Parts: sequence; structure tokens; C-alpha cells
Amino acid sequence: MEKPPFPDIEKNHAQILEEQKVRHEWAKIEQISVPNLFPPYEREQLLEVVEQPLKEAVGVLYDKNIPTLDSSCNEQDYERGRANVSFDWEELSEPNRHFILEYGYFEMRRFQTYKDGEARVVGLFIPIEPLDKPEDLKKRASLLVEKFETQQTKLN
Repeated sequence: MEKPPFPDIEKNHAQILEEQKVRHEWAKIEQISVPNLFPPYEREQLLEVVEQPLKEAVGVLYDKNIPTLDSSCNEQDYERGRANVSFDWEELSEPNRHFILEYGYFEMRRFQTYKDGEARVVGLFIPIEPLDKPEDLKKRASLLVEKFETQQTKLN
């Protein structure tokens, strides 16, 4: 049997077509530009300002009494190769701080919070691979947030 003259081109063409299908799925995700700002919200209100692939994960965090400042998971995040959920360092329990230090990122930046002040923002980057569909990210984020421990006090 004779080999095709340009197997890499055929392979790349198939991959490009698949990536285009995936990109089309990401383009359907409504981009929401409102910070989560956990404490003023009830669960249902919070989830209204969370992009679809992260709704389940942010809901789990809410149920574990872990306030979120912001989250993002849309087409722009797909292009960057990562989604994220941000937290106020001061609002995390010690075990959850350790988890963030191991799996997340830490940065100091000004963030207007429900306390009307500056927050030390920490967060999780959730990787998005070129062929990951929104549903793949949803599953990955849900598995990741299960590793957080439930905190004792509810802030709202």
C-alpha cells in the first residue's frame, strides 16, 4: 500500500477542522463581565453572573462557604488557554489557603470587594487545551473544586 504524499497536511487539516468545531462551541458561551462578589448574592443570584462552564464549580464553592470574587470561562479564556476563579485570600480557611498555594496562583492586586476595600486576590487557573470543549472544562473545574474543604462560616 502506498503512503499518502502529504500525511502531515492531512493530519493537520483534520485537527484544524476539529479545533474550528471546538472554537464554535466556545463562541456560544455568553461572556459575563460582572464580578461574582459572593456575599451580597444568594446562590441563584451568584450563578446568574457566572459563565456557563463554571456555574457548577462556583455553586460547589458557594455550598462550601467559599466566597469567590470573580470567575471567567469564555471564548477569550479558551484562546488564552485557561479559565480562572479568584478568591480573597483573607476569606479562605487555612486548608484552602494551602490548596491554593499548591494548585493556584497568588497575586496582589486591587480588587473592589463587597467590603469596599482592597483584596489580596488568589485564584485557580484551570487549563483549557485546544480540543477541550466547554463541557470538558466544566468537568475539570468541578473535580478541582471538590478538593476544597468546606469552611465553617457563611459570609452572607
